[in-house]
Amino acid sequence: MKLLLIRHTSVDVKPGVCYGASDVPLRDSFCKEAALVKTRLSEYKIDQAFTSPLSRCKRLAEYCGFPHAVADSRLIERNFGAWEGLEYTRIDDPQLQLWYADFVHTRATEGESFMDVVGRAKAFLDELKETTPPLHTLALFTHGGVITALRFLVEHCSLEHLLDLQVPYGTVYPLEL
Repeated sequence: MKLLLIRHTSVDVKPGVCYGASDVPLRDSFCKEAALVKTRLSEYKIDQAFTSPLSRCKRLAEYCGFPHAVADSRLIERNFGAWEGLEYTRIDDPQLQLWYADFVHTRATEGESFMDVVGRAKAFLDELKETTPPLHTLALFTHGGVITALRFLVEHCSLEHLLDLQVPYGTVYPLEL
């Protein structure tokens, strides 16, 4: 089974703002960026599409010809809880320093850790593997953190190389299960 991991296009959020699971707007360059994603996807025969329920992913799925992509909450970006919408420099929470020291295992206040996202991603993958008849190529319109988690699980990367797994906005990353 091939997964096409598609990161949404660039967001219209001030740099340094923590926005994970918040539903934020896309930049005015959306149509230009989305057209490139659509062109990349035209190389594949996609059996089914899934999307994060957040508008930045749903909008891209629709633009790329998948208006009925299955929305799955396990594909939402990491929830930063009490930090959502705040500038990192203005977060007055001692938990932030613990998170900076170990974002893999430490949860944001009232939010998730990276390993929580990995758990959601694993549950999603496990369910896909049980699909009958088996699907060959799936499109997943999702977020950078979820893509990193999926790559971590499938490519068996070490935790110390997690940051190397991040992909830019508008990426189509093929992943073989």
